[in-house]
Amino acid sequence: MQQYSDEEEASKTYVVYFDSGSSTVSEETAVDLKYIAQVLIDNPSVELIVEGHTDSQGGFQDNIVLGQARATAIRNCLVEQGVLLGQVQVVSYADLYPAQLGEDEIADKRNRRAVIEFQGLRG
Repeated sequence: MQQYSDEEEASKTYVVYFDSGSSTVSEETAVDLKYIAQVLIDNPSVELIVEGHTDSQGGFQDNIVLGQARATAIRNCLVEQGVLLGQVQVVSYADLYPAQLGEDEIADKRNRRAVIEFQGLRG
């Protein structure tokens, strides 16, 4: 999991990368998500939006489904750790908002992601 370092809301936005065609949360990511889960458990008024994104491979409808599956996998991992279901919203953007333009391996890797954004977190 990568924390954004070049944005004003750096402490409130995280990115999780996925393998091609996969919505599986890696063991390493699951460990990192424990910290996010604890913040949510300690602050029940705080919510997350998890955006699912894909590379441009495949059809748009398939990418919408895959983006949704990625966001949902993050939410499910958090809920399994005690986060309230209502604290986590999911949305799929498929390949509509690429992190990196292009259709090469480097761009594809950066675009296969879920973006986790805190809503209502102070400090």
